[in-house]
Amino acid sequence: MSTEPRPAPTPGAPDAPGPAPQPRARRVKLRTPLSAYGEPMVWLTGGSLVVCVLMIVCLLLLVLWMGLVSFWPAPLERITVLTPGTNAEGEPVAVEETFLGEVTRSDTYAPDPTQFAALPEGIRSRLRPALKDNDGRIQRRLFRTGNFDLTNRHFRWFNDPAIVDGGASFPEWALTIERVEWGRFYGFPARFKVDDEIVAEDPAGVWNQYAEHHGEVRDRWERRKDLEQDALGTVRLAQERARLRVRDVEIERGLMPIWAQAYRDVHRLESEIAEGQAGLADRLETARSRLERLETSAGRPPEQAVAAYERTLDRYRGVLRETERRSGEIFEEIRQINAENDRYVMVMRTADDMEKAIPLDQIVRAYPANRLSLGDKLGVYFSRWWEFLSDDPRAANSEGGVFPAIVGTVLMTLIMAILVVPFGVTAALYLREYASGGPIVSAVRIAINNLAGVPSIVFGVFGLGFFCYGVGDFIDGGPQWEMPKPIWFVLLAGLVAVSFGAFLSMVAGAVRPRERPTLFKRLMRYLSRLLWLGSAAAALLLIATTPFFDGFFRASLPNPTFGKGALVWASFTLALLTLPVVIVATEEALSAVPNSMREGSYACGASKWQTIKRIVLPRAMPGIMTGAILAMARGAGEVAPLMLVGAVKLAPKLPISLDPGENFGINRSFMHLGFHIYDLGFQSQNSEAAKPLVFTTTLLLIVIVAALNLAAIGLRSRLKRKFIGTQF
Repeated sequence: MSTEPRPAPTPGAPDAPGPAPQPRARRVKLRTPLSAYGEPMVWLTGGSLVVCVLMIVCLLLLVLWMGLVSFWPAPLERITVLTPGTNAEGEPVAVEETFLGEVTRSDTYAPDPTQFAALPEGIRSRLRPALKDNDGRIQRRLFRTGNFDLTNRHFRWFNDPAIVDGGASFPEWALTIERVEWGRFYGFPARFKVDDEIVAEDPAGVWNQYAEHHGEVRDRWERRKDLEQDALGTVRLAQERARLRVRDVEIERGLMPIWAQAYRDVHRLESEIAEGQAGLADRLETARSRLERLETSAGRPPEQAVAAYERTLDRYRGVLRETERRSGEIFEEIRQINAENDRYVMVMRTADDMEKAIPLDQIVRAYPANRLSLGDKLGVYFSRWWEFLSDDPRAANSEGGVFPAIVGTVLMTLIMAILVVPFGVTAALYLREYASGGPIVSAVRIAINNLAGVPSIVFGVFGLGFFCYGVGDFIDGGPQWEMPKPIWFVLLAGLVAVSFGAFLSMVAGAVRPRERPTLFKRLMRYLSRLLWLGSAAAALLLIATTPFFDGFFRASLPNPTFGKGALVWASFTLALLTLPVVIVATEEALSAVPNSMREGSYACGASKWQTIKRIVLPRAMPGIMTGAILAMARGAGEVAPLMLVGAVKLAPKLPISLDPGENFGINRSFMHLGFHIYDLGFQSQNSEAAKPLVFTTTLLLIVIVAALNLAAIGLRSRLKRKFIGTQF
């Protein structure tokens, strides 16, 4: 074994021992709080969004469910109820009553332990055992008992303990009858009469007779309704037009004595001046001015007025004879229809053995509620839906349809959109593309933002005062105060001069593209704006006080034609209400168009307007459509302004007509679904019966607004696909 020493390892070799390891410094970990990452705010905002979505979904589901089930036919239940009372001797007794109706809803209540305690045991034993919940509360149910013309009540609450044990049943031949007047009737078929002769007495026979004759009776009733509308509408409108024209000419004829005296004064003064009498020139000029005013007010000399009066009177007499003949024919046909329909009568017996004779033409719909199969129930259900969508309201709006409200809502929303979009887009174009920064533009933007927060009822008051009582009265009867003609012509000459000065200053302040305006040009531009504003104000003043306009409908005053709430003024009012929405959305859409597209258009030689028309507006159109969608969604649901400017509880005519003589119907009051919901919920005398219609009308309003919005969204999607390369 060798004892030679081992050679020292070479530094850097693998086996060479390294320097002694130094202790590593402990790294200090910085703990960043969780809030610095923003994750709590993410969860908070996300949770808030989920809560909002759930609330909206739950509301829509509630409206959808209540709206869809409100027309489902319910069974009829007959119950016998004991009501505690006292007799003439003061002894406790129980009054037994029988009712028939539909169960609409139920809840629980805390019972009164002394309610039946004083009754004898024999009477108390007849009561139904009370089914109490864990809190000791007892159920009660709300019955729709109908038969308002007999009982003066539509609904009644019944407590379960007050119902006689075994006194609840579902009779096979219990009928639900929906009538034109007095609401629903619940009872049993007793007899069917034709010409006051009984043709059926058993329930099945009465029902078969009803099913056989009701269709033809309702057809005749609809015919009578159309004839009455014709008699009240077309015929009387022709008579009223003829009378108004005669009134105009009679007014002219009433001026003839004044004309004659004015002519005599002028001829006498001319003769005296011709004879050499001095000092009469001023009097002659005054007399001629008076005669000129008289001729201008009627538009024709006296002899022509007499001839026009005679011709108009002859035409009026002819129209009157024709309308009287037509009215006689209509009313004779109505009399024949009534006589034919009065032959058929169905006698009903109520649950408490009262009888009621119901003519068949007063029955809208009848069905044996407890004998309906699933197919029969679906038939009644869809029949009610069709009536709701296509018929007029009846029974104080608590029954019938909402077709006039649908037409009024759609027309008002479309007219509002047609009015607000052009004005909003034009204003946004000027603010975004043309207006330079300054205090005036800033004030305008602040005003637009503040206008979006003004309560809607304020717009309604403004629309009532400005559109209805201002513009409407001006259209009907001309200006309330007429400016004297000399002053009016002086102001007209001043308007022409100011407008010409505004045009010259605008030309002087014009600059070429990319040219920096000088101080003089800037002053000219400011002066041009001031002069144009002054010209606009002067033009409005001259129009509002013109002595040459007496209105289009002066003959019909004091009955206003446009000086009242109407569809056109409601549309204008809501257009003002939704104008800030369109302006803001359009500005955002215009700012989203890349400047490189504008610069490329300018580089190709296009002017500013050509660039806006062909480059900017097409690519901003989806955003503009978004503003229109938001405006329609808000305008269609507004109610407060409409209560002041045109919406009514019941409108006899639709706010649309193809006759120019009726102003195409835009001056008529109209029904609106939103106002109809308010009327049903807060103004109906039969609120319980109207409650299901509140949900149904709400569902219909949501569907209509969604349909209008979907149409606009579809158009916006097409525009987006056309300009797919642009980011919005």
